Amino acid sequence: MISPTWVYTSVSWHVTRMKIILTIILTSFTLLCFGQESHPGTYFTSKKDIGFESDIFQFQEDGTFSYIFFTCTGTGLGKGVYEIVSGDSLRLQFTDCLKCEENIQVKTEKKQADSLEINLNVREWADDAELAGVTVYFPTERKGTVSNENGQAIFKTSIADEDRTLRIQFVGYDPIDLIVPANTSSLTGKVYLTWHWIYDNSDIRTYKILKWTRSKLKLNRYPELSITYDKVNDQKHTN
Repeated sequence: MISPTWVYTSVSWHVTRMKIILTIILTSFTLLCFGQESHPGTYFTSKKDIGFESDIFQFQEDGTFSYIFFTCTGTGLGKGVYEIVSGDSLRLQFTDCLKCEENIQVKTEKKQADSLEINLNVREWADDAELAGVTVYFPTERKGTVSNENGQAIFKTSIADEDRTLRIQFVGYDPIDLIVPANTSSLTGKVYLTWHWIYDNSDIRTYKILKWTRSKLKLNRYPELSITYDKVNDQKHTN
C-alpha cells in the first residue's frame, strides 16, 4: 500500500521541478525575444574582483555613462554612450574625457611671414601649475624646445605647406599631439597635461553581459575573466 505522504511528497517534487523548468524556459524565451534589460545607476567593482584595476561606472537612463578607472599604471576618467547589442552584450562608445575641451586652448594664425612661431604655456591639468622641462617638438623634423621654469615653450621653425603634428611630451604624463594646419605662421595659447588615462572618441568596447540585475552587473571584461560590479545606489528609475 502506497503511503499518502509519499504520494504527496512525490507530487510536490514533480511540481517543483516543473516550476524550475518552466522558469528556465520563460527566462530563456524572454532573453531571446527581448534581450537583456539595462539597469541605470552607479556600479563599483566588487571587493572580490578588485586587483590591478578598479572601476566605477555610472549609467544614465538617457543612454550616456561616465567612468573612473583606477589601474596600476594610472587613473582614467571620461564619458560616453552605451547600449545593449545582440541582446546580451554591453557596447561602450567613449566620446571624450571630462574637461577635455579645456585641455587645449590654442589659436593659430595664417599671415605673411618668414617662419612659424610657437609660443605655448604648458601647465598641469589638476592644479594649474606651470610645468618646466616639457618637450615640445615636431617628431618628423626633430625641431623643438623645452619649456622653461614658467612653463613657456617658445621656438621658431619653417612654415610648411601641409599639415604636421606638434608633440607635447613630459615624463609621467600623457602626450598631446596637436595638428598644425598648413601655412600656419603662429601658434599660441595654453596646453594642459594630465596623467589620467583616457579613452578617446575612436574607442568602442563591447563586453558580454553575464548578469545585469538591479543590484549587480557582471561583464566578461577580459578573455576567460569576468568582473562583477555592485550597484551602490538603489534609486528607483522611472520610464
